[in-house]
Amino acid sequence: MTEQVSGVRDLSREDLAGCQEIYRRAALESDPHAYSSKQREVWASFADEEGFSDFMMGDGGLVVEKDGAVCGFSSYEENGYIRCLYVSPDFQRSGVGGTLLSIMLNRLTGSPRIWTIASLFSRGLFARHGFTLTETEHKVHRGVAFERYIMDFTSR
Repeated sequence: MTEQVSGVRDLSREDLAGCQEIYRRAALESDPHAYSSKQREVWASFADEEGFSDFMMGDGGLVVEKDGAVCGFSSYEENGYIRCLYVSPDFQRSGVGGTLLSIMLNRLTGSPRIWTIASLFSRGLFARHGFTLTETEHKVHRGVAFERYIMDFTSR
C-alpha cells in the first residue's frame, strides 16, 4: 500500500454514505475464506437497513480520510464498548484500523471495561492491540448464523 491517509476526524451523520460503502465492501471483499457467500450477503445488507446510521454513530466515532473520502470508520460507547471498526478493502493492512483503535482506546481510558464483539476479520487486529477473547457468541441474523468473538482490552 503506497497511498497515505490525510487525516482523522470525528464521525458525523454526513459520513453515512461513505461508511455504508465501506461497510458493504468490507463484508463482501475481505478474506473470501472467512465467511460463506450467504453470510457475506446478509452482513453487507445491514448497511441498507434503517438501524445502520445509529449503529454507525454510537456515542462517539472517528473517520480516516484520504483525499476527502472516508477510508475507515469506527464508533464507540462511553461505557467502553467499541461498537464497530471498518476499513475499506483498499486500505486494509495499511495502519488505518490500528490508528482508529489506538485513538478510541485513548478516548476510553477512564472506562472500567473496554470491550468489543469482533468478527473473524477484526479479531487479529484487536488481539494485536491488547484484547483477549472472553467468549465466543453464536448469533443468527436474517436466518444466517454467525460466530462472533467477545474480546476485552487487557493491556493498559
